Amino acid sequence: MLAKTRKFLSEIAWIAPVWDALAGAKNSMRSFSQYGEDAVVQGIVNKLEVVGGFKFDRRVYVEVGACVPIRGSNSFHFSRRGWRGILVEPSPKSILSFKTWRPRDTLSICCVGRVEGTAEFYSFGQGAVFNTLSATQAEKVSAHLGIRPQKITIPVRTLDSVLAKENLTIRDVGLLFIDVEGAEMEVLRSTDLSEDGPFLIVVEILSVALATIQGHEVTEFLAKNGYVIASWCAPSVVFLRQDLFQLLQKDVPGSGK
Repeated sequence: MLAKTRKFLSEIAWIAPVWDALAGAKNSMRSFSQYGEDAVVQGIVNKLEVVGGFKFDRRVYVEVGACVPIRGSNSFHFSRRGWRGILVEPSPKSILSFKTWRPRDTLSICCVGRVEGTAEFYSFGQGAVFNTLSATQAEKVSAHLGIRPQKITIPVRTLDSVLAKENLTIRDVGLLFIDVEGAEMEVLRSTDLSEDGPFLIVVEILSVALATIQGHEVTEFLAKNGYVIASWCAPSVVFLRQDLFQLLQKDVPGSGK
């Protein structure tokens, strides 16, 4: 009997890797972000809902520095899952592409800053990832690429103003993504994050090592407004509201903790 059992198990052993592959495909996700930010954020959302019992009722995102609609987008994954949002990009490579692939979203063609008006925008080409409001960052990129950026006058609006146009406030936003090549503080200071702000804020912080993130002005500013670091997808840092971070510390069922 034992010999027959062993023979039977050896004959079906090939099923194991197939089953593992199918199970892995079912429980994995495709990342569209440049550094996997969307996968990390989705993982945090899942844990907060399943383990922490938190309901993500604000299925609205804002991506400041959207650049392109799909490849390299931090928010496209959430668009596919039924979320809606506002995409802010001062120099989109193709407006038609955004309208085609992101029909649920609003494209706002402007920069985000503390004071409304206009500003010089340093463009290395429409849709280029190095485009920035920061003259200092533009000089660094220019030296690296060996080309000079074009200076373009771009309208500047506060984040509150961008949201108001869609009848929203910062209290309606669940996820805030910021990728603005050195102008992060301009965006963060253009709204009030002190009470009941977005659940998660993802900020690309250039040229910062893990050891120095804690002392960075973005980290310190968000800490004063009730946010803590939940993850790091270099160069992006994922910040979570302090009250939700406590829920994230709960043990996962079956983890053995």
